[in-house]
Formats: sequence, structure tokens, C-alpha cells
Amino acid sequence: SKCGMDLVKKEETSSLPSSSMPALQPDHAAMSNVPGLASVSIEQNRLQLIGLRTATAREMAIGSSLPITGYVGANEKTLSAVSLRSSGWGNKLYVNETGQQIQKGAPLVQLYSPEIAQAWREYESARHPSQESSVDPQLAAVRADMLATAKARLSQLGLSDDDLSASSFDEASSTIILRSPSAGTVIEKNVVEGQYSSSSEPLFVIADLSTVWVVADIYESDLA
Repeated sequence: SKCGMDLVKKEETSSLPSSSMPALQPDHAAMSNVPGLASVSIEQNRLQLIGLRTATAREMAIGSSLPITGYVGANEKTLSAVSLRSSGWGNKLYVNETGQQIQKGAPLVQLYSPEIAQAWREYESARHPSQESSVDPQLAAVRADMLATAKARLSQLGLSDDDLSASSFDEASSTIILRSPSAGTVIEKNVVEGQYSSSSEPLFVIADLSTVWVVADIYESDLA
């Protein structure tokens, strides 16, 4: 240079000393507990250098009012579905429209199902002899096994103990009355009188609407 000084090129370096750069170390124990996620550990002095703050996730009230748009839906914890586990015809409907309020055990539909009718007859044939006293323990054990097998068959077809005790089967028409498993409001009805139904979809969906959910999308920036 003109002033007699030599110019020396200097490489740009980070403003932080190398010892201050945060080192992220995976927590392999946490990785094994949560598939797809990994935890890291950072020393306290390095947290201050990079300005990282953490907090425990918790429910809290938003400081100010926030207008949002959402929709009201049923509480999923209260939903009950009434489905068939065999094919059949709906001879008579006791619930004719969605929105109808019903009590637990209320009749929903009178159904004719050849498979259920045959299983019910086998249950009745096994139930009456089992109620008779027998001095032969082996005979009593055989009758008890036959009754348990017939009852298990009805259970596999979707009939509960309440259905059995309520005499839901009509011998004359070979039909079964399906009853509501819970009290609430019918929010789905997928059967009409005379319709043939299979086990592919529920006949009724019942919800307790005493509590409902409001589902809305909120941007993270709106919650800051």
C-alpha cells in the first residue's frame, strides 16, 4: 500500500467462540420410547446464548377474546353404534327419524334374520332342559355346556344378556327386536322398513348430546 502497510486478508468467523456453539446430543433412550421422535440435551449456558426457552404444555385460558369459526359435533366418547353381525330384513321400525331421543333398552327395529332365528331356537332348546333338575352329574354338565355354547353363538351374532332376558325373540314371526345400548339421540339411521341390511354398516348411531364438542382450526400465531 502507499502508506507502507501490508494488507492481510482475514476470514470471517462466527461471533460466538467455538466453545460456545451449542452441541445437540440425541437422547437415545427417549428415541426408543417415542417412535419417530428424538430428544436433545443442551447445556444451560448454551441455552442462554441461543435464547432458547422451553415450557411444559398445559391447558390455559387465552388472554384475550379470539373470534374463530368451527362446527359443533357429538362427543365421540358417548357414541354407540347398533350393527348387525348377520344379514336380515327390517320388518318394523320403532325409531323412524334422526334426532329422536331414546332411552337405554328402547326398541329400535324388529329384524328377521334366518341365522339369528336358528341360533335362538338352539338356545331355547338348550335352556329348558338345563333348568330341569337331574341326578346324573354328567347329564347336567352336558346340558350346561350346550346352553353355554348356544348363548355364546347368540353373543357372536350381537345379542347381549339384556336381549336374552328381555325376551326379544318372537317365536311366531321368527324376528328379533334390536334395542338401544344407551340413552341419547339418534344421529344416524341407515335402515327403513322392509330393507335388507348386512353387517357392512351400522343401522343406528346414538350419541349423548348433553355435552358436545366444538371443532375449530386456529393458527399458532393467533395464540401468541
